[in-house]
Amino acid sequence: MAETAWLAPLAQLRAALVGQRDARGQMGSLRWLEETVQAQGGRPSTVRNILYRDVGTAADKRMLLSVLQGLSGRLNLELPWPQPPTAALPDPGDHVLDRDKRLIYRRFLQGVQRSQTQGAPPPRTVFVAGPGTGKTLLVDQLSRALPDALLLRFDDDLAPELRRLAAQLDLPAQLTTELLSRLQAGAPYAVLGAIQQQLSRALVARLDRPGAVLLVRVDSHAQLNGLPLRLPDGQTASATSWVWHHVLAPLAHSPVAVLVALSEPDGLPQRLDGYGELIVLQPPSLEDMRRFVRVKLPDLPPAEVERIVRRAGRSYDNLGLLTLLAGVGSQGQHDEPLPPLPDESLRTFLETLSVAFSSETPQVQVAFLEQLLDPERPQPLEQRRDLERAFLEPATSGSVRPTNLELIERLVQQHPAGLAERLEQRHRQAAELALSLGDPARALHHALRGCCWPLVLQTASGARAERAWQTLESAGPDVLPTEVREQLARAVVEHYAELGHYTHPHMHSALSCLERSAAVPLQVWADLKRAEGLIDAARYDEARQQLASLDVAQAQLEPGTGVDLALIEAAFARWAGDAAEAAAQVQRAQQWADEASGPLAAKVLTWQGMIAKDQGQWSEAVQALTRVAEDQRALPLQHDRAHAQLGDLWSRLGQFPRALGHLERATQGLATHGATLEELSHSRGRLGTVLRRLGELSAAQQVFAQAEAEAPDAFSRARVYSELSLLHAARGEFDRALWLGNWAWQRFREAEAQRPLEAAYRRHRLEYRVALAYLCRGLGCAYLPPLTGASTDNADLQYARQLLDTVLREMTGEGALRVDVHLALALATPDPQAAIQHAMDGVQVARHPYHRMQAHSFLTEARLRAGQHDQALIEVNLANAYARHAARLAGEHTLNDPGYAAWLIGLEAEALAPRDPQLAFQTLAQGLDEPRYHAFHAGLSRSALRVFAGSALEADVLRLVLPQGLGLLQPRDAVSSQYS
Repeated sequence: MAETAWLAPLAQLRAALVGQRDARGQMGSLRWLEETVQAQGGRPSTVRNILYRDVGTAADKRMLLSVLQGLSGRLNLELPWPQPPTAALPDPGDHVLDRDKRLIYRRFLQGVQRSQTQGAPPPRTVFVAGPGTGKTLLVDQLSRALPDALLLRFDDDLAPELRRLAAQLDLPAQLTTELLSRLQAGAPYAVLGAIQQQLSRALVARLDRPGAVLLVRVDSHAQLNGLPLRLPDGQTASATSWVWHHVLAPLAHSPVAVLVALSEPDGLPQRLDGYGELIVLQPPSLEDMRRFVRVKLPDLPPAEVERIVRRAGRSYDNLGLLTLLAGVGSQGQHDEPLPPLPDESLRTFLETLSVAFSSETPQVQVAFLEQLLDPERPQPLEQRRDLERAFLEPATSGSVRPTNLELIERLVQQHPAGLAERLEQRHRQAAELALSLGDPARALHHALRGCCWPLVLQTASGARAERAWQTLESAGPDVLPTEVREQLARAVVEHYAELGHYTHPHMHSALSCLERSAAVPLQVWADLKRAEGLIDAARYDEARQQLASLDVAQAQLEPGTGVDLALIEAAFARWAGDAAEAAAQVQRAQQWADEASGPLAAKVLTWQGMIAKDQGQWSEAVQALTRVAEDQRALPLQHDRAHAQLGDLWSRLGQFPRALGHLERATQGLATHGATLEELSHSRGRLGTVLRRLGELSAAQQVFAQAEAEAPDAFSRARVYSELSLLHAARGEFDRALWLGNWAWQRFREAEAQRPLEAAYRRHRLEYRVALAYLCRGLGCAYLPPLTGASTDNADLQYARQLLDTVLREMTGEGALRVDVHLALALATPDPQAAIQHAMDGVQVARHPYHRMQAHSFLTEARLRAGQHDQALIEVNLANAYARHAARLAGEHTLNDPGYAAWLIGLEAEALAPRDPQLAFQTLAQGLDEPRYHAFHAGLSRSALRVFAGSALEADVLRLVLPQGLGLLQPRDAVSSQYS
């Protein structure tokens, strides 16, 4: 693929920015550009598409260009950036509108221009007009004049419109799908209302940005997923009431320009806060209608103009249709709604259009349509007759769409003889043509409608299998042969299992199809997939019962089934805490995978990595997971999950920059490739924790906000809150940290009946985190290293110790959590000797060099509180040695945990101070001069003030940590003020 014009100047810019970082990371990097665009009100997800594909709206390109030019201007670099289209107001194009609509049109356009160029308040207009009065005409004209505007139509079912709008707003597709799938007819009304509110909130949150324009057209009747519209409290709502409560009211004081066209005002409040007065439009006058026809058809004789106007009945809808018919030269008789078409070539042309276009394929590439119209001698569209071109209009670059698809369908149906056979044959031709042009999704669309089953199976994989199954489900079970249906069902199950969507209705219907199969291997495979879904939901007892009912011996297992069976047994063993048996089952799966495809082999390798990680076999885990991440034969989601596992692994070993890279790739991939919201939310929560450990608290806050929004249920949200509580503790926001922790704790307790082991472990870890919040509140400092343990006791410290003691009593095993609890007890214990013992307990159970580095750091701190400076110096040297060892194991030269690295500097300086105060001062100065530790300089500064208080170097330390001076503040407060 050729490089875009953005990349060459970007490479020059990045070369000049090597090593330059700020709070958003490496300046000029993709992540830095995305965060900067977002901070300026733009859409971060557009940056990659613009840079690497030159795909994006003019407004998005202007936003990115502004950022890049600002960056290059600071470096005095003149770079040849591509110039996106200017923001000039388009040609009004209002010549088909009557006077009242023209006034609304021009005022709104001018308001948008002033808002976007002069910073004026955005325009907001709400008008009501009856059927045929011209709402659609006005909204369509504005949509053409404002190509970046977002359009929302309330007619019939709202679900497709919301999906389309969500895609335009870069909202994760699985979020919309997940919420819409939860709208079930039997659900309580309040639940349905809450789901609709959650969906609208997600859309409004993405829409709410400077420069955005929303055009809304509301008809009288609309549904959502086949169900009535509802307000948040569950009451049924008219389309007008729904759009007011869910969309307009939340945007009333936003920077979004809004125009709303209503069919009826019922459901609006008396005062439209933020939208001015309601405008009521009257039906068009006869002169307005004559003007419309004359503009569209300037050569039409006056008598024909009058006949069209009379037949339209004061309705712009009828007028547009009749004018179009007049344009294609077929008016018909007065008593015929739509006349037959005598032109056979026009009929063939329209039949081809009805095949090429549908609600699923609203526009097509010009090259495809030209070849479909005439496979032997394709004719350029611009050379076709005016009569035919009247039915088409330009869409996006290189594509066209129908002027009026409903009209085309109605005209085609006027000649039903042999029509079904002709359309089916044309669909087959379209399928083969699309496949030859490298468009398997369109090929599948036409193959299904042309009953071309070999081509259906050839193209139905992944998400395309899902669409094929949905189409055939609605058509009934007798549409295709049994063998084809079963093969398609298996592809559907594989697709949903790969995504982790085990509870999806299509997954269940496809499994039911396979369980009814006469082929025993298919039945066994389907039952294994059901068991796999139960394990995914942590319902192990039910999964065991499902497996016990299988007659595996009679199944003549194929490689894929053998792998699934062995990995299910590995999951049971892992659940029971039998790591050796889990490893043996993974080895058995490997024997099956040797005969299997790339995705199955990658699945086994991922399990090998997870089991090795459970056992603390870090190098083996890294090797297995890296192979999956780099395996070109693996599926995209397998790459993403391997990166997620690697990110988690490296974060456990203190290699946070490396963990950050893996988790960023994992999260982006999971969002792109259709993973479940639960999995995406969990991965994003881990990413937020890594950013916190790197000291990037603002970036972490943004990531956690996304994770919370994506969490599909209470348990997922509790996992996010568990990690988010530590971020608030790091900010010193202890009340918020405790509220989040308590909410999550209650959810974990509730979940222990369904998923006992996982929920119990998460509850114990959360109790440890809540204890940390009480500990830091008792110490009077945020949860950011360097930390100094308790010297006096108080109620918060006592309760923290109580919680930590409870965790130690109840938890099993001696993993990293046990180390963490012992070390937290060391900080929370005012008695130095008891604190030393707790820290030594942590040293005893620490296994990996990184954990030993942590334990010796806490032991150093405890010895310093006890006044044992010589022993503390030994401990801090041991901690530094373990830090170097941990770095070498990861292939690094230094510790990549800036928080602990800063703490070790503070501990070393404090241990050195009695023996060599000048060396201690220099050590602190070097730490405060290191940009990597910037987020931890406040704690290091407070440590310096405490160590040198009353010494000969106190004045030097004050100048070092407070170059601006104290002002009116005490030193500790001045440090807090400096870094706030």
